[in-house]
Amino acid sequence: MKNLKKIMFVAIFGLMSATMLNDNAQDMTIDENIVITEIRETPATDGIITPLQENNEAYAEDQGTKDKLILNFLITKSKYFKSGDLMYIKQKLATMDEDQIILISNLDYVNPTTNLVVSLLVGGLGIDRFLIGQVGLGVLKLVTLGGLGVWTIVDWFQISGLTKKYNFKLFNEAVMLM
Repeated sequence: MKNLKKIMFVAIFGLMSATMLNDNAQDMTIDENIVITEIRETPATDGIITPLQENNEAYAEDQGTKDKLILNFLITKSKYFKSGDLMYIKQKLATMDEDQIILISNLDYVNPTTNLVVSLLVGGLGIDRFLIGQVGLGVLKLVTLGGLGVWTIVDWFQISGLTKKYNFKLFNEAVMLM
């Protein structure tokens, strides 16, 4: 019986580790694509400054700062979102001014990896659900002691995705308020 428990623990932990590594690999690939995209979109001037460029020099400086803010947000916050949501986020950030981008960047996003660790350690108490704003489910999970352990184990596999979904919802609510 002890060996069976050890085998189950090792299998579950290995599966979760593989899932986390896969998520990190996808996020890393997306970051590299974003950097490549930004480099390709930079126009070549060949040292020639046209009158149009002189008139729009201040605008270009603002755009450069805004692009840097967007790129910084995508690089530093990409682990908080699903990879499929990043292009939508980039488009929304492009429509905002610099102050709004800074405000969006300073929101309290929940780290999916941290929430997974919380779920592994004290998932039966529902703390992982409280962190993503699901107070009712957190209380229910606490009262049922993690659904007698079954709900806790299921959450080990779902909590990272649920956390990223919560972060995306938080982002969208902030965008709507702007």
